[in-house]
Amino acid sequence: MENLSITEITVEDYNNGYMNLMHEFSNYKKDVTNQNFKDYISNRDKVRIVVVHDIENKIIGAGTIFKLEKLHNNPIGQIEDVIITETYRNQGLGKVIIEHLVNIGLQDFKCYKVVLNCLDKNIKFYEKCNFSISGVQMKYLN
Repeated sequence: MENLSITEITVEDYNNGYMNLMHEFSNYKKDVTNQNFKDYISNRDKVRIVVVHDIENKIIGAGTIFKLEKLHNNPIGQIEDVIITETYRNQGLGKVIIEHLVNIGLQDFKCYKVVLNCLDKNIKFYEKCNFSISGVQMKYLN
């Protein structure tokens, strides 16, 4: 992890490969202008994005946590979009991103729990990050 930096995203990261990394992750391409990007990341009381930069300041990893407000309890933190570009995987970066996101959820957002959804093939990784299986995800497709 030498020569890498892990920080929260900044407006400059629009030009450092964040959207390219997200397209690698999701295979969806949505046009996001620089202004859309600035507006989205400025909502720090509801969403935080952690990024990993390489020595050339290119983003090679990221993860997001959303603060989901509840009327009857403290908020929930929901982790989404965790990715490390393929050439940097298996170096512990994903675990570091998860630790940062959980800390934001518990400390900054004051969440009473932090949750995430993952593919079956990623369960072992998230278990190493102290997550455990809880329930079943259901989804409605339109």
